[in-house]
This record gives sequence, structure tokens and C-alpha cells, in this order.
Amino acid sequence: MLRIFVFVGLLLVAGGHATGQEASQPAEQASLPADAKLEALRAAVAADPENEQLRRKLAIALHGAKLREEAIEHFEWLARRSPTERSLLDLALAYASVSRVEETEATYARLLELSPNHPITLHNLGNLASTKGETDKAIELYKKAIAAKPDYLLAYAHLGDALAQAERYQEAYRTYEKALQLEPTNATELAAYDDSLYGMASLDITMGAYERAGQLLAELLRANSEHPSAYYAYGQVLMHLGRVEEAQRAFEAHQRVLAKQTPKGPMAHGD
Repeated sequence: MLRIFVFVGLLLVAGGHATGQEASQPAEQASLPADAKLEALRAAVAADPENEQLRRKLAIALHGAKLREEAIEHFEWLARRSPTERSLLDLALAYASVSRVEETEATYARLLELSPNHPITLHNLGNLASTKGETDKAIELYKKAIAAKPDYLLAYAHLGDALAQAERYQEAYRTYEKALQLEPTNATELAAYDDSLYGMASLDITMGAYERAGQLLAELLRANSEHPSAYYAYGQVLMHLGRVEEAQRAFEAHQRVLAKQTPKGPMAHGD
């Protein structure tokens, strides 16, 4: 099954929670090239180093420019200066983006001390536990995230994955169904929604319910013809159902999707 280990993006980058206290940015910066904007932010922070809003803007810009270790230095300063939910979450996500796992977990622990039912923290700790093979712990954390935020589509999707990993198939199936009852609000949630459909179909294949699996995969492919695994699974189902020519077409479609996603030459350094 295609696993998604999603960390919710830095708050301002991912749609933002405006505070009403954001430092104003000169209007002329809007037309500047990205590098010039970054240098302008660096200069602004150098001129006013105690300005938390400017420093956060710089940290987010640095992170977006893939200057992540430099960004982390500013996120660390902000978390020391004002250890709020926002600053600690920013820091944890920045650590996670460069795979500094111990620091990520330690920062999330600080955040939970401040806000014990913080759903994003619980979900992301579940992702970390799942990555380390701690499936039971991941299940517990995902359930806590859902208890704190009952419409948390990502947590339902990843709980379904963890339950399937633990071979708790009926629970996993019901959990995926709950994910599909929620409306995706962004691209990350839409991907999790699609993968919940795929997860249900995978469970049906495991349990031998090939007709139902085929219906789910056909529904998924109508909605997302570029899903990286659905055509292959659909081909397997069609083979089990004796529909060999259709299965061959599904396998060929799978190869076409893979070809689109496979780099055709060396990638630029740093990509």
C-alpha cells in the first residue's frame, strides 16, 4: 500500500493563520525576484533582530528556498524567545524536514506539555512511530488525534494504514470508510482521500473480495487517473476475475503512469 507520511506544512506556507500582528512588508518587495526578497528579509531582520514577525517571515522564506539549516536557526530563536504552539510546531516541522528525528520528537513533547491534545502534534508523532515500525504506538496516537479533531481526514487515513499493517483488517476498513465521509480541503487531504480508497481496495484484495475491490479501484481511477498504484492493483483484480485483456490494458496504463513519474535524466543537484 502506498504510505503517506505527511507533515502538515509550515503554517504560513500552508494557507496560514494570520495573527493580525504580521510585520508589514514593503509593497515594492512583491515585484522583487525571490533571491532579492530573501536578501531584503535578511536585511530587515539584521536591522531589527528582536522583531519576531520579521524573523518568522525570514525563517519561512529560507525554508522555502531549501536553506533549511539556516531556517532552523531562526525557528530555534523564535521557540526560545516565545515557546508558543505556533513557534514549537514550526520548529518541529523544520527539524522533521531534515530528518532530525530526535529533535523533532523532543520539540513535539514540549508542544504536548503546552497543549496535551494538539491534534497535528499527535498525528505527526503517529507518523514518526509508524515510520519506526512502532505500529501499536502509532495507532494510539492517531486515535488521540482523531479524538481531539473528529474531522481529521489525514489521521483517519493513516490510522487505517496502521491498522492494516497490524492485520486488523475490519477496523482498518471501517476507518478508511470514515476518512471517505470527510471532504478534502487541500491537495494533501485529497491525496489521503484517494489513498483511503486504494487502502480499502487493497484490503478487499487481501480478503478475496475482488468484485468490490474492482469497483473501488475503478472509482479511484475515474477521480485520479495518475494514481501511482491503482492501475496495477486493478490489473491484478481483473486477472482474478478472468478479464485478461482488460487486465493487460490496466498494466499498460500503469507503465504509462510510471513513465511520466520517472526522471528521464540526471536531476539537478539539490533537487
